[in-house]
Amino acid sequence: MRRTTTAVVGALAVMMVAACGSDSGSGSGGGGEITGTVTMWTNPIYDENAMREHYEQQAAEFMEEHPGVDVDITVNPWQGAQEQLTAALAAGEGPDVAYLIPDRIPTLASQDLLTPLGAALGEDREDFHDNALEAVTYDGEIYAVPVLQSVIPQVYDKRVLDAAGVGEPPTTWDAFLEAAEKVQAAGYYMTEYPGHLEMTLNISFYPWLHQAGGSVFADDGESVAFNSPEGVEALEYLTSLVENGYTPSGAISEPSNIEQSEVSRGNVAQVSAEPQRLIELWGAENVLVAPPLENREQVAYGTVGAYGVLSTTDNTDAAQAWVNWISRPEALREFDVESGYFAPRRSLDDLYADDPVLGDVEKLIPMTSTFGPHPAKSVEVMTTLRVEVQAALLGRKSPAEALADAEAEANRILAAG
Repeated sequence: MRRTTTAVVGALAVMMVAACGSDSGSGSGGGGEITGTVTMWTNPIYDENAMREHYEQQAAEFMEEHPGVDVDITVNPWQGAQEQLTAALAAGEGPDVAYLIPDRIPTLASQDLLTPLGAALGEDREDFHDNALEAVTYDGEIYAVPVLQSVIPQVYDKRVLDAAGVGEPPTTWDAFLEAAEKVQAAGYYMTEYPGHLEMTLNISFYPWLHQAGGSVFADDGESVAFNSPEGVEALEYLTSLVENGYTPSGAISEPSNIEQSEVSRGNVAQVSAEPQRLIELWGAENVLVAPPLENREQVAYGTVGAYGVLSTTDNTDAAQAWVNWISRPEALREFDVESGYFAPRRSLDDLYADDPVLGDVEKLIPMTSTFGPHPAKSVEVMTTLRVEVQAALLGRKSPAEALADAEAEANRILAAG
């Protein structure tokens, strides 16, 4: 008996789906037939039960196509997932395939723990969005196959814009400030900037930095680049939002649940967020999705989720075939809609064409970035920069001083390796 095992750590039980076939070995069989057991570690990207059912069905179809292969899937909790994978690889007990986000790829690839997958994609790579492939590329090599993309757009409360006499959402930094004056005069906040230390800079500071024409890291990833005229301009712009009262001051230092924020009370015109929750709070008829603001550049944050093949595997061919299987258009059409994400493939750019809100968000995929490159210490650099950005927003340092201090510490972190 052959089986697909889905081991779900935590709330889910171990599930087995049996299929008939011969026992498997490793590597490739005669005539190029792939064989072996492929172990995949993933995380609960959406509802765990629904995701498990999706992958069990995909595995059953894959094993029917490749009778010499078994698939063993484990769904691990998000908390501690990176540390768990690192420990398993160090002990020689890691999976063949793992779910990866852009921040994880440089650390693994720089240690030669990931298998380059560009050649395995073949001509199919042309169907993937350029920004999706850029997010999984390190040192010129593609190290994972994208299965999802997200978009963090500007979302406006139509009721607030109407009350302030702002006809259309602003498209530039200057227009945003002009709208902010009208919104404030009508008794509302223009935005709610999340400057607290629990918020990722991918959503808060980095979009403004890149819109100003700056970047977090130098192109080679060996030093930071945010302490630049563009970086200072971005941080000065954000501090002006605070100083002028265009954003609630509490959001700078204290994290809050969106249900308890000024956003949920209908007192904020604009927020950078996925719109699904705002539809629930405001009603779909009051949700306006707008392209990212433009200064020198027009860009918004969007992550990429992907699967990579570990170089420690004994079943490279089978693992690559499995990753290609679960990233096929027919597999992603179901996976991305169920998960609420967007597809990384051009052939699936119409997933939400019939949705009046998500269809507008889907059109913004080409404008998104993960704000790479992502050096191995990019998370530590973000932690350092986040503290200094907050210091500037709270008036404890000037923007120039904050970025200079962050630069010195961040470059020390990068140099330490």
